[in-house]
Amino acid sequence: MRRYPGYFIYTNYKSGMIRKKYHFSDAKVDLPRKAKLGMLAIMRAEDKFICEWICYYKLMGVDHFYLYDNGDYEKSCNILDPFIKEGSVTVIPFPEIKGLVYNGTEKNKEQCMQYLAYGDFLVRYMHNVEWIIKVDIDEFVYPKQISGFNSILEYINSIPDVGNIRIPSYYFGSSGHISAPDDLVISSYGMRMAEPTTYKSMARSECILRQNYSTAHDFNVKITNKKNLFNEEVLVLNHYYTKSREDFINKVKNYNNGYMDGFKDLDLFNNFNSQPMVQDSGEILRYSKETKDLLKKYNRLDC
Repeated sequence: MRRYPGYFIYTNYKSGMIRKKYHFSDAKVDLPRKAKLGMLAIMRAEDKFICEWICYYKLMGVDHFYLYDNGDYEKSCNILDPFIKEGSVTVIPFPEIKGLVYNGTEKNKEQCMQYLAYGDFLVRYMHNVEWIIKVDIDEFVYPKQISGFNSILEYINSIPDVGNIRIPSYYFGSSGHISAPDDLVISSYGMRMAEPTTYKSMARSECILRQNYSTAHDFNVKITNKKNLFNEEVLVLNHYYTKSREDFINKVKNYNNGYMDGFKDLDLFNNFNSQPMVQDSGEILRYSKETKDLLKKYNRLDC
């Protein structure tokens, strides 16, 4: 979607008013050290998947995670306890604001909470990171094997003249799974759409406008001497959109319990998985063993 300057002015104004109305703090939160590569996400009821996601991205070089919890904050902290204690994860309670809507529709209010969370990060935490990636818990970024890079961190260390990257995103289906498979997400799903359908972004904090609005896909970046890579060829994103039918049903239950009510149902699952899919290259599987090893290290293999 093309964004116009007036659009950003309006949405910045609206989110600023929401922050003021609901008494959001604008005070910066300082952490003990600045992270080279940070990760930003909002989550709800991701208990089953969050530990794999964190361990995977640790392999990618992420050294701090900022997780906005839109569900059971105490439960999330319990699950993430070893990561919190070592100082690699910050969990921010971010409960639903009752009655809050986005663009006048109840259907889109999840996006509003998501955007508010991203905006809150820019205002309060962004100064603690050099680079920040913004993805969901079902999205996994990795460098293509042909690039010669083994992690995202290796790659960004090689591009000092770049400030903003758009990463192409491939949507994966259920790969025929009815019940939830007893394995990692990255190991369980191999069928995807043939072409990328969208993208996610990562950027240097020095290039991001410190405003209280940010979309799910883009950062609002400054005009600097750093390049923007809009046709990224090294990094790719696997979006495990539906997972198994069982996992999708559980996801729907959480959607119908407070936010994005009724937006997703089994029709979406069936329609999406009836589309033509191709077999993925499986390059991401080279990280499966090390991800499991890290899960064992943190005693979270059955997370």
